Amino acid sequence: MASVTQLHKPQPLLQEDFRHGYLKPMSYSMEDVSKAVVNHLNVQSSEHNLTPIQKSALERYRYGGTWNLGQPNSTQNIKKFFNEVYFNGILTGFGSLELLSPENMIKRRGYTVHAFTELLMPGVEKDLRYKLKTPKAIIIIENLDANEETYRKPNIRMQSYLDTLLHEMLHAVFPILTCWCQFGCAGVHANHGFQWQAAALALEEADDSGNGLLRLGCDLDKSGIEAGRGEDLSSYKECDGSGGLWEEVE
Repeated sequence: MASVTQLHKPQPLLQEDFRHGYLKPMSYSMEDVSKAVVNHLNVQSSEHNLTPIQKSALERYRYGGTWNLGQPNSTQNIKKFFNEVYFNGILTGFGSLELLSPENMIKRRGYTVHAFTELLMPGVEKDLRYKLKTPKAIIIIENLDANEETYRKPNIRMQSYLDTLLHEMLHAVFPILTCWCQFGCAGVHANHGFQWQAAALALEEADDSGNGLLRLGCDLDKSGIEAGRGEDLSSYKECDGSGGLWEEVE
């Protein structure tokens, strides 16, 4: 008698739910998350179609000031604008941002890297005293040295932070929203796979320096050469299948 394997098919991600407070973490497919990001950016590319969250953020961005070139590493402010304008606030409460020296980057990651996203997932906590109810993404970026020839000009450092931050924020979206169960979901995650690439291209187009929303001209380095991630979530097996379907495969 042939053995039967149960595969989990994640619940659909409705486009109208792509906003802060309406999405269930770790519940959707990579394809649906990518489509939701792309559709959100395509639909909202015109200011006539902006969501309330986007409108509020753009007003603050244009009239309240965002960046001090005297402190080009002041990234917390722009992180909030990116989250609200390009992701409709869905990363709110799910992550944090750190800037570390090159030496501390090596200590944290174990090798030389300019940026990475550290995932903290329910069920695989390193310290069992602190149980997580939802996933967390810690975006960690190298604090650029102004004494280096490449980054001596503040505007160059600023653009590097912008590019890297938006790149890593997109990386955070996928593990926070996609299902990681061992019943057909965990094996489909790829760092710079097709789904990530499609969303990254939509982000670059929405941020075009000429007619984009924030007009910062971010380059997300879609070649994917900046850093491997390879988070080990092989022990994560929780999945209640709520809102999804199960199918049997022989």
